[in-house]
Amino acid sequence: MSGNMQLTPRRLWVVRLGEGGKYVHVGRTGGFAAIGWEELGDLTWLTDARESPKHLEQRLTELYRQTYGGSNVAIGQGASEIWNFVREIAPSDTVLLPDPRRKTVLPGTVVSGYRYVAAPDDGCLYPNRRDVTWHEDREFRRDQLSQRLRNTLGSLLAVFNVDAHSEELAPLVGPGPKHATGEELVRLLIQRIHDSLTPEEFERFVSDVLGTTGFEATTTRYVVDKGIDVIGVLNAEGIAQVRLQVQVKRLRGRVGAGEVQRIRGALDVDSQGAVVSLGGFTKQAQAEAESEQRKTIALIDGEALVDLVLSHWDELEPKYGARFGIEKREIPLTERFSIAVE
Repeated sequence: MSGNMQLTPRRLWVVRLGEGGKYVHVGRTGGFAAIGWEELGDLTWLTDARESPKHLEQRLTELYRQTYGGSNVAIGQGASEIWNFVREIAPSDTVLLPDPRRKTVLPGTVVSGYRYVAAPDDGCLYPNRRDVTWHEDREFRRDQLSQRLRNTLGSLLAVFNVDAHSEELAPLVGPGPKHATGEELVRLLIQRIHDSLTPEEFERFVSDVLGTTGFEATTTRYVVDKGIDVIGVLNAEGIAQVRLQVQVKRLRGRVGAGEVQRIRGALDVDSQGAVVSLGGFTKQAQAEAESEQRKTIALIDGEALVDLVLSHWDELEPKYGARFGIEKREIPLTERFSIAVE
């Protein structure tokens, strides 16, 4: 396991829930933060790991311009708020929810990636959402804050960052998460991969991870794939070629023997098979995968996937670091080894 990887600490964001706080109560009871701009439709495409952030920002700005018009400053500001909500806010970040009527601020912890609700029926019309665990016991009054921070919270923006006030806010919102390494990092990274990627995005992620190991990998979602989600081809310097067909399971529970049997039956004659499952596999699935006189199926659980991710981190797209809140530290060479002393 790469011991020089760590999960990054949380960031601090303010997210308003409607003018005058009209949706604050709904968000509190429903466990979410949300923004409007519903005319833009589902913004899940902004999280596409295959696209460069610069290109996605340009597409968003142009879509905003076509939909709402306005000055370049207004367009840039609106697009920036949307970008922050969909792309920049990450699981474990802290969201501050101002309540104008109560004159309080409620802190919460982000527990999901971006999600789109096409037709909200809970009383909040905003479709762009993040699941949040609100910390009711930490709600604080605005008059407890410095004038400088009160002025900042008075901004009319729907989404904005307040990391600059982290020292003042820390005693009120609670300490941020500690850096996690080792086994704790593995556990949290598996959880964040599950929570921040849709099933479709998870398939692309697995394809990208395979790409770092030498495979030319593509997803098969939009073709008749017979249960095969990713296909990878490894060319061993022209000497031999390995074709791998992969079934991808973004599940919390364990995959059983039936799935192993299904992918074996779907394999092309000249292909190897693998199943990737964040939740792991049952003993029966493991036995089925290793059955004698049958084509062996490689089983890659969450821990094995994370090990691949960390081992090939430098070759993986940088966008995943921000998505999962993970960074690589440079450790002096002499601290990576130990020597026995009496």
